[in-house]
Amino acid sequence: MQAFRNGFSLARCIGSVCRTSLGKNTRLSPVASLSRFSSPAWTEDHFYQGKEIFNQVTWRADGHPIEAQASHAFSVGHQRLWNFTNGKVLDIGKLNVGQRCIYTTAQSGMFYLTIKHGEHWVTLVIDGREGWCYGLLNKNGKFEFKHTQYPHSKYMKRSKILKNVEGNYGKEGICPDGLHMVRMGFVPEEVAVQVLSEYHGQDPVPREVREACATLLMYGPESAKLYEAFYGSNSSILVDKVALGTHRVSLPRRLRKWNTMADSLSASQCTQAG
Repeated sequence: MQAFRNGFSLARCIGSVCRTSLGKNTRLSPVASLSRFSSPAWTEDHFYQGKEIFNQVTWRADGHPIEAQASHAFSVGHQRLWNFTNGKVLDIGKLNVGQRCIYTTAQSGMFYLTIKHGEHWVTLVIDGREGWCYGLLNKNGKFEFKHTQYPHSKYMKRSKILKNVEGNYGKEGICPDGLHMVRMGFVPEEVAVQVLSEYHGQDPVPREVREACATLLMYGPESAKLYEAFYGSNSSILVDKVALGTHRVSLPRRLRKWNTMADSLSASQCTQAG
């Protein structure tokens, strides 16, 4: 329980979306965030080596759901801290908002988020500046989404382009049933890791592979950029299975807000890869 508190505190401290300055249709790349400077969780050894913040982190998504939830919070906090130290930072303390700052995503570089569940693993390759996942790595190779503007260009060397999958949340992308139907929860997350860890480049890309990408992108890069995405996805780990657009009174309050978040993601096109 203490591990969860530390991880959750870190993710909360390092970058909530600044709702006062970003509208519903604002493109969140680079993302503006609020950050408190002081957090004892920053001193955890696995977050950095000296002054260097590693551009990779592992989310252990197996074990007890509470352990998976704590590990997810730590992984999001690490990604936000990497952006904080590699992006542009503006101190807004003079505006009488306390010891806070606004920072952007990293100015350059790539971030690698590895998600493990038992013996299965997959690594999401996230562009530092855009905060968007361009592809994935597993034991079978490198795979990246088709670029809509430059369909034959490659982001990663020696990778295979997923020709029938665009890098967005559209029906031709990773959400064949729409963004509201993205499956979240402890069970879908486990299935997604297993599916992507075994993918070996089939064409056309199977439907379950596209759906698995959407699930893990919500837990990964979107949680690092969007405050409500983090709260919603992190809370969903304690639920067996739920769709992104679910609106049920029996669900936790933060999960009930996902309809609004899904509309915001669709409208802003903040994840459109070019």
